[in-house]
Order: sequence, then C-alpha cells, then structure tokens
Amino acid sequence: MESGDEHATESDNESDTDRISELPGDILQKILSSARIRAVVRMRRLSRRWRKLCESLQFIHLHYRDFEHWKVEKFARFVNNLLLVRRKVDLHTFRLHWDPHAPLNCNDVRMWIGYALKHNVKVLDVKLCLYDKTDLPPGIFTCRSLQELNLQWGGAPFRDYEHRGLVLPDRIRLPSLKKLTLRDVEVHEHALNSFIDRSPGLEDLHLIDSAMYLDLISSKA
Repeated sequence: MESGDEHATESDNESDTDRISELPGDILQKILSSARIRAVVRMRRLSRRWRKLCESLQFIHLHYRDFEHWKVEKFARFVNNLLLVRRKVDLHTFRLHWDPHAPLNCNDVRMWIGYALKHNVKVLDVKLCLYDKTDLPPGIFTCRSLQELNLQWGGAPFRDYEHRGLVLPDRIRLPSLKKLTLRDVEVHEHALNSFIDRSPGLEDLHLIDSAMYLDLISSKA
C-alpha cells in the first residue's frame, strides 16, 4: 500500500482497552459500517483486535466523495490492497458509487464485483455513470447469497458510439434475492418472467431509464 491512509501498523501499546473495543464483534462491524473506509483502514493501527476487525470487514462502502482528490489509479490500488489483506470471511455489503468525471477501469470493477460474489455478498450496490455493460462480471445473476442487487450503470466510456442497455442473460438464478434495481436495461417479457420465476423471494423491483417490451408480467409475490 502507499503511505498515509493505506499503511497500517500495529500499535505498540495494546494494554489500553477502551469500552468500544470490548463490544461484541458483530456490533463493532456495524459501527465500522458507518465510518468512512479510509478511517476504517487507519483504525488497524489501534490494537491487534482492531486490526483483525478491520481485516474482516463485512461492509465495504466506497464513495467518490471520500476520494475526490485522488487519481483513479491511486483509488484502484487502495481497493486492491484493501481486498488483498482482508481475511477469507463472508461479505455482507459491497457498495461502489463513483462520479462520471473520473471513469474507473471496467476490468477493475469486474474484479471487485467478482471478489464480492465469491465471498457470498448479500447486498451488491454499484452506481457508475460509465461502464461497459457488454462484458458482465461472471456470476452476478447466479449468486445464491444475494438479497439485494442494485446496478445503475450508464454508457461505456470513450467508445460507446451506439448506446446499448444491459441485456438480461438467459441464465438467471438468484434464490435469495428480495430487492432488485436496474438502470439502463433492455427488458423483454420472457426474460423478466424467467427472472421472477427463478427469484421466488423477489418483493421489490425497480427498472430505471430502461427500454421495456412488456405485455404481461406474472408473479406470485
């Protein structure tokens, strides 16, 4: 990692324990979920327990406002190193909201989403104004752990001469999904009905700025 926020060393004095550090791990994870990710990385310096907690993050929230003065390459290194030191534990939430004026590398985004899917993510929330939707991250529509999926992607950067919305794949199976939000998709009746049939727990569906070719949608929920 680079100097500053990315580096974290164990504190020399681990005997001084505060009340917050004595809380159960699940409560501390909730507390960390409300903190800015750069602050969370710095918390690894506090003690051995905080280091383990920060390396077992269950909530990863990445917002452009926390990195608006960084170059895209530096941000990508930050995320890569964050995931590299993280322990092999399940991930509850992966959230990435990015500004359109500094487009991320699509390969990096696919890799990060793939990491979240492999770690049984429950909430996947990605908002990008520029993204190449012709090559989706593998497994994004077949993840058994996903309970909430929010994909709001705009056009591909630099070479999107003919705009294409996200086309739902033929293979869809999201048995745990409860909430789905999609932006800029091309939705056909057969594909959407198939999606609903293979996501029996789906309760909340949002299609934003999408091309819909629908006559009748059937759902038991």
